[in-house]
Parts: sequence; C-alpha cells; structure tokens
Amino acid sequence: MAYARLVFNTQTLAIMNIVDPGETINYDWSLDEDYSVVLVEGSITIGETTLTGVNEYRVQPNEQLSATGAG
Repeated sequence: MAYARLVFNTQTLAIMNIVDPGETINYDWSLDEDYSVVLVEGSITIGETTLTGVNEYRVQPNEQLSATGAG
C-alpha cells in the first residue's frame, strides 16, 4: 500500500510518499511558482525523464507536472 504524508506551513508544502515494490503513485498538476521534486530512493518518471537514486528535479512556474513514482 502506498503511503502519503502532507506537511505544510506558510512557506513550504511537502508531500512525502512511500511506495511498496511493484506499486506506483501518480501526480498531475501545475503551480504558478517554481518548486523541487526530491527523490530519496526508487525512481520517478517526470514527463519523459526518469530519475533514480538521490536526485532533485526543478519544476518551473506553470510547468505541467506529470509524474509517476515507482517502488
């Protein structure tokens, strides 16, 4: 089962996910500010880019984020 935890304050919104092996979690949105997607373990596909290991992906303002995280 995938787990998600949301933490936020006036400056930061963090969505932390734990995905079991063989599971995926999908996000599809856009924001009017830039932000980072931080990967600690596993892999994530953002558009046509796949990130693995410890990695950061900067999302530009109004860029449509279409992401799939795999356990």
